[in-house]
Amino acid sequence: MSHISEEFILEGLPALNGVCGTLANHFINTSIRPHRISAYVASLIFCAAVTSRNYEFNRAYSNLYVMFFGDTGVGKGELEKMLRRWADDIKCPGIMMPGSSFTSDAAVQSGLVKSPQSIICIDEAGRMMASSMGDKVGSTAWIALTKVYTSSDIIFNAKVYSKGPAGGKTPQSDRETPVIRPALSVLGFGTHEQFQDICTEENFSSGDLSRYMYFYIPKGAVARMAHGTDHLPQRAIERMQSILELGGNVFQNLTEDTACIVLQGPANPLPVPIRCYLESGDINLDDLDEMLQKRASTYDSIVEVSLNSRWVDKAIRLSIPLALLNQPFKQMQSISSIKNMGVIITQDTFRDALEISSKSIKVIKRHIDETPMEPPRVKEAGDKIVQLICDTIMAISQDYVTRRDIKMAGIKIHPNDWAQLETYLQNEGVEVVYEKGTTGRPAARYQIINSAPVELVKKRNMAQGK
Repeated sequence: MSHISEEFILEGLPALNGVCGTLANHFINTSIRPHRISAYVASLIFCAAVTSRNYEFNRAYSNLYVMFFGDTGVGKGELEKMLRRWADDIKCPGIMMPGSSFTSDAAVQSGLVKSPQSIICIDEAGRMMASSMGDKVGSTAWIALTKVYTSSDIIFNAKVYSKGPAGGKTPQSDRETPVIRPALSVLGFGTHEQFQDICTEENFSSGDLSRYMYFYIPKGAVARMAHGTDHLPQRAIERMQSILELGGNVFQNLTEDTACIVLQGPANPLPVPIRCYLESGDINLDDLDEMLQKRASTYDSIVEVSLNSRWVDKAIRLSIPLALLNQPFKQMQSISSIKNMGVIITQDTFRDALEISSKSIKVIKRHIDETPMEPPRVKEAGDKIVQLICDTIMAISQDYVTRRDIKMAGIKIHPNDWAQLETYLQNEGVEVVYEKGTTGRPAARYQIINSAPVELVKKRNMAQGK
């Protein structure tokens, strides 16, 4: 086996060492598309999954939600392939959840029951999230994922269904089984353009997007194919297996020649989680929390408020795998020490976690700043509404349209898009007037105003025969 370095350097982010660094370097040595940011992210989320569920720091656990985007064909799918190879190498294939997406909250619950400590890789996550926002059933999946994230220190209870398919009482099934300390990590993939569709204030203010970390492969990045086929070094394998076993998971012999780590079930009596402690020093969690509360009123947008309010929470989660698996092998805290004293998180380790969390916030903020304010579908719908107003004037001499008219014309609007759509229409010269409707509720009317762009006013006047 060729030597794999335990230190991994990526400009702009803290260095990885020990197991984390070994995983990242193994990615570079064996992947078809060995982008360095891909190696870094894959290492972080895999180590976070290994340490999740049974190691607790400040009432938080290390399951991470990550969105990873890049152009089509740059090798985003390589991350999932490497994660599965690593799961096989440490003899814990169960840490990778089967399937590639969730269609509803019931699907989230069913997946968790079968794989309560796992990673799911969601391809085309940006497109799926955008399309599901307008679908009542599909949107429940993303709401459930948010609930799973916030329930990692308690019990995730799904809906209770009173009737089975035949109309009678149904026994407790996967979709009703509670999951104690759910430890799901999510790695979603998508293109830059797909994320334009979901980066709305509504999605950030609801918390659905603010809990994710964001990284991307830069446009135009090229990575030379690697040809290595080695398995992970034994010392990295043994360390991860020890961390899993110390958390209460057990090796089970399947045949005379094979064995694997069997992860604990959804509602088994779980062992008391192993505590993590931040060593005393300049960084203090109470001070950080107070600082975040004071800063909240200084941000210009709900997106900034939402992202920055999660900065420390993500760092707390990250610091657990960094403490257990990101130290040089000779400096790692021993398993016996962890068992007797708990996990010691050094000031330097927590500082690295804060830096990684901060970097992910900067990534998505820059992405939002560099892309148009409205997704392409909003502009397309707005242009259709403008044309509908002109057609309506010509057909029935009515100089406005209502939301009902828009719906009857077959113009589909995502429920979360109305605020952005009305802003776009106003910028295009369409006034939005709210009047009391027949049901007593405010009803919106959309009409072209005289201060609209000259070409649009001409178009309106021609329709009116002026």
